Amino acid sequence: MRLSRGGARRRVLGLIGSVVVIGLAASCTGTNASAWVGSTDPSDPVLVVNADSITYHSYAELMAVFGPDHRMKVDARVNARADEHLAQTLLYDEIDPTVALFLLATNDLAQGQGAANARADQGQATRNYGTSLECVVYMTVFGDLHAQLVDNPEVDAYNAEIRALDGATVDGVRIQVADWEQAVLAAGPANVIADDVHPNDAGAALFVDVVAGAVDDC
Repeated sequence: MRLSRGGARRRVLGLIGSVVVIGLAASCTGTNASAWVGSTDPSDPVLVVNADSITYHSYAELMAVFGPDHRMKVDARVNARADEHLAQTLLYDEIDPTVALFLLATNDLAQGQGAANARADQGQATRNYGTSLECVVYMTVFGDLHAQLVDNPEVDAYNAEIRALDGATVDGVRIQVADWEQAVLAAGPANVIADDVHPNDAGAALFVDVVAGAVDDC
């Protein structure tokens, strides 16, 4: 499978400190989910993204890494839960994605949806992408600082469940996990802004590097 060609992680490291991250007060609350972005080469694989504001705040870094050799559609919405993306995943089935980044669950757990609901929506979304899908990337939730996530047993339950899926193949789709929680714990909380959830410029580059590593393993 030709995806990131092994260069995704190398490209993102050069972005640290060089990209201005969209602020929390930005008037836009999401990307244009229907617009094609990235490569215009019809031979490049289709990569779709369903995500929340963590990815939205990392959009420039995401496009710098994946845009050169992936045809992409990105639906990254502020405050979005997994269930709120299910309709869009059905639309993405129509464009035959090879890889999907389903980078959600933080808002699900913060809003009391629970790990079981988040996982069920994740599984439904993966099925919705259709038979062209070869690999899906999920992410762990960093919940060590935010008031609605810290000491929340659902965070630990969710993270443990998806880590157990890393590298597995379910219904013909390979699952890879972008371990955002471990990345922040290893790199330090200076990678997130004062709200203890969203990445700053260094954190955005770190986040996309973790995602790129998961895609490289697809």
